Amino acid sequence: MYYSQKEALDFVWKRKRFPAKSFTIHVDDIHHQPFIGVLSCWAWLSKCNNIQLLDRNHHQTPLLPFRKAVFSLIRDLISWPFVFRYHSQIIRHLENSRNSILPLQKPNQVLYLRTDQWFNLKSGGSVGHTSGVIRALQQCGKSLQIWSSDRLTGVQTPIQILESNFQRGGNIPELMDLKFNQSVLNQSQTTSFLPQCIYQRYSMLNYSGVALKEKWNIPLILEYNGSFVWIGKNWGGAKMIHKKLIERVENLVFNKADLIVVVSEVSKSDLIQVHGVDPNKILVNPNGVDPELYHPNISGESIRKKLQLQEKRVFGFIGTFSQWHGVTFLADAILDFFQKYPDKKDFVSFLLIGKGPEFSTVESKLKNLIQSGQVILPGQIPQEEGPEYLAACDVLLSPHVPNPDGTKFFGSPTKLFEYMAMGKPIIASSLEQIGEILEDGVSAKLHEPGNQQQCVDLLFELSENKTEWLEMGKTARQICLEKYTWYRHVERIFNHSC
Repeated sequence: MYYSQKEALDFVWKRKRFPAKSFTIHVDDIHHQPFIGVLSCWAWLSKCNNIQLLDRNHHQTPLLPFRKAVFSLIRDLISWPFVFRYHSQIIRHLENSRNSILPLQKPNQVLYLRTDQWFNLKSGGSVGHTSGVIRALQQCGKSLQIWSSDRLTGVQTPIQILESNFQRGGNIPELMDLKFNQSVLNQSQTTSFLPQCIYQRYSMLNYSGVALKEKWNIPLILEYNGSFVWIGKNWGGAKMIHKKLIERVENLVFNKADLIVVVSEVSKSDLIQVHGVDPNKILVNPNGVDPELYHPNISGESIRKKLQLQEKRVFGFIGTFSQWHGVTFLADAILDFFQKYPDKKDFVSFLLIGKGPEFSTVESKLKNLIQSGQVILPGQIPQEEGPEYLAACDVLLSPHVPNPDGTKFFGSPTKLFEYMAMGKPIIASSLEQIGEILEDGVSAKLHEPGNQQQCVDLLFELSENKTEWLEMGKTARQICLEKYTWYRHVERIFNHSC
């Protein structure tokens, strides 16, 4: 028996005993495991005798003995107010410091800060974004140094990995995010690298880019992908216990950054209307793709053979199985498609690639079709295998749905640009930016967001192999090469700011 980390912690937060005496908890990285003391103490209270942690690298370790678990909990609880007070004082100092906007004058030496407390990521939009921007910075001739909390998939440049010691503070939600600021500041005391500009991918509770800007008097470019407070509230994250401080740090970095790069007009409007940011220092810059990694000449035959898809018309989806990706909507559309067109079962298959919180829901909905081979769920695959899996598909799907709270969709899906670069026909929702980048009947076939009937009709339409669908794929790739590569993305940043 096994549980995900979220499932195991749900037992704790809901004050329910673990239902089994022996099981495995799947985690991202056993060396950076939050709540290890909490889980260990709960295991003792549940009278469990054998619980193992297993991470993505297949490293395995047992939970802590009871005495060590209690000690770690007590130590973290005692240190918590002191850590909070220390960083609050630094934040207050930065808030009160002179707010000067510094010009970006074609910097040659750039410090890239990746401060997320996410570990052992093998694939996903953030992986593609991070590696794509870093490669593009180098292609633009920048001398680059990377400071990161972890190794970065797809990045060949040497990385200075900074300490995140989860053995001290890991039992308190969000405390490690706050403490990592000190790791960055400590590194700045010893580095010999003299950057002319800081590029930071903003992460929760991290103000280190602002502190380094003040220390070195150099400009700060902030990559902003969405409010952690909003995401936590609307996407089912854990309740934030430092919400006010998170909002305070967000406002600090928005105020002090010299340029804020967002992926959509919706995000820009949010920064202006909610946070009062000067619109002149916000650049709307959609995500992109590396066309040397994603292109039409990649063969997908080995994947088709492996998955027994040689004679099939394959519709493909790749991404996180989460709410806004529309994967449960897609599952319902697939059921409806085969119910209306049962004769298609012999030569149409769906390849849905990825994992996430909605995976079990999708798997349950499509159980019968999975068993009969019309739907294949290979799970999460390594980032570098993504192009080959997409090459195995005939049509690619991007069925994004509106936010459940009624707010506008603020994303710029990296999968969209990967699809375009592959030169394949695309069926997509016309949601916000997706409908701005793709033109119905020209570069893709679009349906209204959440309109299942329209989606099913397009699945039927593109289940026929026609030349006109291939022409749409070629058009999409050409548009992608002209506007939406990572090189163009980084080029726009420095053209805008200089």
